[in-house]
Amino acid sequence: MAVNHVLCENEPIQFVGRIQSFGKLIILDHKQCIIGFSENWDYYLGEEDLAVYLGEPADKLFTRFAAHASEKLIAFIDGIPLTGDDRHVMPLQLDGYNYIVKAYRVEQHLHVELEDVGDVNEHTLLLSSYSKKINQAGEHVWDALCENIRSIIGYDRVMIYQFLEDNSGQVIAENKRSDISSYFGFRFPEFDIPKQARALYLKHHVRQTWDIDGQTYAILSNQAAPFDLTTCNLRALSPIHLQYLKNAGAQASMSFSIIVQGKLWGLVACQHSMPIHVDYPKRTLGLFLTEFAVNKHLTIASERDLEFDRRIASLELKLKESMLIKSDVLTALRSDLPELAKLIDADAIVVVNKDQLLVHCTTLNNYQILELHQFVSATTEKLVFEDHCFAINHREKLSFELPFAGLLRVDIDLSRSFSIYALRNEVITEEEWAGNPEKIMEYDAQEDLFRPSPRQSFDAWRKQIHGTAPQWTNDQVFSLKRIRQIVRESILRKSEEIISLNQELIQLNNALDTYSYTVTHDLRNPLSSIKLTGQFLQKKLGKEHELVARGASNILDSVTVMENLMEKILEFSRAKVYQYEPEWVDVSTSIRKIIQENVARYNKDVANIEVKNLLPLYGEKTLFHQIFANIIGNAIKYSSKTEKAHVCIESHVRNNSIYYRITDNGIGIDADELANIYDVFKRMSNSSGFEGTGVGMAIVKRIVERLNATIDVSSELKKGTTVHLVFPNANIPIEMLSQSTQAG
Repeated sequence: MAVNHVLCENEPIQFVGRIQSFGKLIILDHKQCIIGFSENWDYYLGEEDLAVYLGEPADKLFTRFAAHASEKLIAFIDGIPLTGDDRHVMPLQLDGYNYIVKAYRVEQHLHVELEDVGDVNEHTLLLSSYSKKINQAGEHVWDALCENIRSIIGYDRVMIYQFLEDNSGQVIAENKRSDISSYFGFRFPEFDIPKQARALYLKHHVRQTWDIDGQTYAILSNQAAPFDLTTCNLRALSPIHLQYLKNAGAQASMSFSIIVQGKLWGLVACQHSMPIHVDYPKRTLGLFLTEFAVNKHLTIASERDLEFDRRIASLELKLKESMLIKSDVLTALRSDLPELAKLIDADAIVVVNKDQLLVHCTTLNNYQILELHQFVSATTEKLVFEDHCFAINHREKLSFELPFAGLLRVDIDLSRSFSIYALRNEVITEEEWAGNPEKIMEYDAQEDLFRPSPRQSFDAWRKQIHGTAPQWTNDQVFSLKRIRQIVRESILRKSEEIISLNQELIQLNNALDTYSYTVTHDLRNPLSSIKLTGQFLQKKLGKEHELVARGASNILDSVTVMENLMEKILEFSRAKVYQYEPEWVDVSTSIRKIIQENVARYNKDVANIEVKNLLPLYGEKTLFHQIFANIIGNAIKYSSKTEKAHVCIESHVRNNSIYYRITDNGIGIDADELANIYDVFKRMSNSSGFEGTGVGMAIVKRIVERLNATIDVSSELKKGTTVHLVFPNANIPIEMLSQSTQAG
């Protein structure tokens, strides 16, 4: 046989159908006829059958009172609008007693409460004094609220109970009798104040139970459906709640709802060991002070927000400046990572942009970071993903030990390849609960079901929490979102700049193509004339004069080199990627010719040029000629004015690559200028007095990249320069290797 379970959160506490004894209730329909009233009206009606008034106009009941009270009460009810949920209040004297009459609408019904009160002005006169104390409390606003409310209502204990994200609660302030134990800092489980109770606290902000053992009165009515007493001050408590209070040692209870920006933030929870009735004026004063404290709390929070915004704005300004100055986003982010970590209280920051990484204070290596990035991307599709228990939830799914506990990730782009991670280390915490936070169900044999059993003990119960980090606050998450926006704006701005530069580059390339074609075309005619003259001298005079023959041969060789260069320049201008058929090239002949030409040009003795083993290279001979012509030419030129000038050219095989090194003892290059040696038309500051255009090394750099080679230059001012060239493919044919050995 199946046994039913009654869950505490399903208990219909607003339909309890009974009220407490410190007031009376009457319920009228839209015609002001009585459809229900509490059975404690018999004080005014004697032994008369109360049921005879059901369905009758309210006037019939009210005329039983003294004339002045009856007239005032009827006029009050007649003046209440047919719509709206405002609470209307009026003082009333009846048979020598002071009452407060409260009337409010619940759907189509009008609920009218009569409640006994003492001196209405007793505590109202002290309102400004209480407000002043709370206002002067500063950050201790909740402590001041507890102290002031306790002085008004006279309870043993008044505490501030704040709801946490998981709907459990924690006592964050308390004012109590000195001889009772404290609940300060204690946690309370979510089921202590279940969902439907929290919903009632949000709708009705003051709740009182003056005596948990006090008599309650049923509501008499002819209708079958129970009345909704959500907003009724007199509503009796459910048996489960009453037992809960009894187990806690409280005979009377009161609460004021703390509503912050439309949400139930917490409660002013009050407990007393003896029955005590707090009348309406005092409760109203307590509610006013609670709302005043909320405003003070919001003011303090706003001041904190302004300070936090100032810190964010400062970081944003620095980041924007870096983004404008730096050439790429990651470089700009690098210097600001420590400040970002401090702003959001992160122990480490990791930035992933495809295969590029930035790290701050993490022991994760690159492979672990990329694995983590892929895992989080596959785990969630959220733009912002946060988990302060990430290590506990996911450590088994990763191949390495996580050095952090909590994670916050924000994706920069929609492709999710660019992300910022904030990481937090484990913080071991100890939670202190008011009793064991475990829900216990007990069997009701009469009803054949299980009911939730109110907790029996509220003694301190401690639990240590491992493997978690502090949760990320809304401000911290928002800060990372703002950083994301700045990065996105910077990427967009740089994209627009690139588009603009590309347009300019297209125009410059078109102009360069035209210029290259014009130059090569215009040089052909004078070069042809030089070639014809050289051929004429070689044929007619070269046979009789050896000197003329050598000169003519040199002229023709130079013309051939120039024709090849012009042809390659024209091909460069016609093609986006220079096309060539690679082959093994013996560069030794070309290098020696370059040396010979430059020694003659700069009047240096050939004995100062040291040529060691010159290995063949795989590529295109004209491109190799251009590389060495510029580098060796620079070495000889810039050492030409040095006493005992020395230039060394050598090569060797290492790691399946061919290394060339060209060293000189010339004027050298300043360390601050080394980064600019490949800029077009850029000449070094100490190069005055030497001819040149500043184009040579730019050409070398471009050709080296086309050959999939690398170049590195090291230099020291006034001591000389060394150029390192590394060419791929060291599988030199045996016949060429033997030739190069002989040539070297």
